[in-house]
Amino acid sequence: MTKAVLRAIGGSVMVAVPKPFLSQANLRPGSEVTVAFERGKITLAPVAKPRYTLNELLARCNFKRRPSRPDREWQAAAPAGQELL
Repeated sequence: MTKAVLRAIGGSVMVAVPKPFLSQANLRPGSEVTVAFERGKITLAPVAKPRYTLNELLARCNFKRRPSRPDREWQAAAPAGQELL
């Protein structure tokens, strides 16, 4: 078990998490975690990023909406490289 020291920073209290723990949990600075207090213990857990299927993403699209001006300009632009199939 590793010990850590709580530090006051601004209006919050922070704890430094050792790098090996971060890599084992697949976390990095800026990662979102849940914080829970249960049975006298504080726990952190990674927040799972939502994964969508193509059908779920397409269901959220409004195909009747007119594309924005930047989108229309992009669609009408000439190829800039080797993106043609």
